[in-house]
Amino acid sequence: MRSNKPILAIFVLALPGSLLACADAPHRTGPQIHAVGAAPFTGEEATPALAEAAAPLPAAHKKPHGAAYPAPHPSMPQIPRNGGDVLHDPSVVTVTFPDDPLEDKIDAFADQVGSLSWWSTVHADYGVGPATNAGHVTIADAPPRVIKDSEIQAWIQDRIDDGTLPAPTDQTIYTLYYPASTTVRIDPSQGGGASCQVFLGYHSAFDVTYQGQTTTIAYAVVNRCGDLDMLTVTASHELTEASTDPHPIDSSTAGYITLDDNAWTVLGGENGDMCAGVSSTTEAGWTLTRVWSNSAAARGDQPCVPVPDSGGTPFYDAGIVKESLTARRGSTVSTEVDCYAFGALPAPMTLSALPANSPGPLKFSFDRKTCNDGDKVTMSISVASTAQRGADYHYTLLAKLDEQHGHIWRGLVHVE
Repeated sequence: MRSNKPILAIFVLALPGSLLACADAPHRTGPQIHAVGAAPFTGEEATPALAEAAAPLPAAHKKPHGAAYPAPHPSMPQIPRNGGDVLHDPSVVTVTFPDDPLEDKIDAFADQVGSLSWWSTVHADYGVGPATNAGHVTIADAPPRVIKDSEIQAWIQDRIDDGTLPAPTDQTIYTLYYPASTTVRIDPSQGGGASCQVFLGYHSAFDVTYQGQTTTIAYAVVNRCGDLDMLTVTASHELTEASTDPHPIDSSTAGYITLDDNAWTVLGGENGDMCAGVSSTTEAGWTLTRVWSNSAAARGDQPCVPVPDSGGTPFYDAGIVKESLTARRGSTVSTEVDCYAFGALPAPMTLSALPANSPGPLKFSFDRKTCNDGDKVTMSISVASTAQRGADYHYTLLAKLDEQHGHIWRGLVHVE
């Protein structure tokens, strides 16, 4: 039997002018989606032009003798553990469809991903063990041109019943790689939208029956929205989230996820979402997502791991003291920004801010535009009279050394 439980984990496509001004509401449990064209989330590339490659920079700025790095600064968020489980021994079933030109590559990726150093690095904080391949299944019949998530759940149950899919366990992740000719749709009540227009992929869970026993199983949907690199970034995003938050049904079953909206959850509250938009990483020829590390975030260090080579430049950032502000239309609010670094920098940081929606109702100004470790800056945010009452407006604070090097912090203004 199939439950009607909601799903949540969506890898969202944050299209320009969409998604980021939303009503003040908690995150729904249900499918977690991974977004398209997402703005950088937290990491090096604060704009598309910002890269992580180390280029020569000016002479270093040094602190006064005896001063310690880093200076005091706000804390980055922690992704909490809710009432549910994680997958300690993920067992990945890979499902492809007829005449898929990437079938061999997808199967090879599934064989290798759980044993990569990437896998152990990104799951070090979450209690997830190595993932194993539980089988490659090539479906004989082509999928429909349009399929709903509820129909995918029904299909999975039917294919378990007829023996096409391996028997479920509480560690199984059924991972479905649909061709570009198939559009997957999610019900609007669960976040909604169509694949490759709103989301790249998602993961969720539902109850299946097998030999008279009911098991809640995790599954992931990976859509064909680009080349192989985009496919494996999406797949790695969904696999890490399905392992750390396998049953995003409600707060009692959810694993590691921030369920309440805040400045950092603009693209979702799971460990892949929190780093959506930063540069990817590569290992063994595969392009992979980077993932939020609670332990690195607790130190105020680069939170998206694996950490790229910085060429010796220490991590630095500008932390927003009041990440979530409340303002009225036509008013101005302000917050302190604390600049910090884990060592001497080759140049001062230059500060700027970008609204998630451009043009939007937020305008930014600073009492100074450059800073070094230990400096405190006042950032003022003016809210236009045209702002929507009840809306949350997300923005990004950029701290750059030059046009190729920078880090970001997230902020939010709620309009009352």
